[in-house]
Amino acid sequence: MLARYQLRELRNLLAKRLTTAKDTYTRAHYTEAIDLIDKALNAQYLLGMPEIRVPSLAEILGIGQPAP
Repeated sequence: MLARYQLRELRNLLAKRLTTAKDTYTRAHYTEAIDLIDKALNAQYLLGMPEIRVPSLAEILGIGQPAP
């Protein structure tokens, strides 16, 4: 519950700051962060589904080893 609240607060702050961001890199970063937060807040639980392994951030960036 607290995590969802904090995500909503962060999303609102990013959306507010997006309107005043001056450079393209910052606007792109804020937009991507807002999209990821929206996906997290709209996630649904799926019961009875097989477990799907999601790679860690380190693996995605190519600096980590897959978990056994």
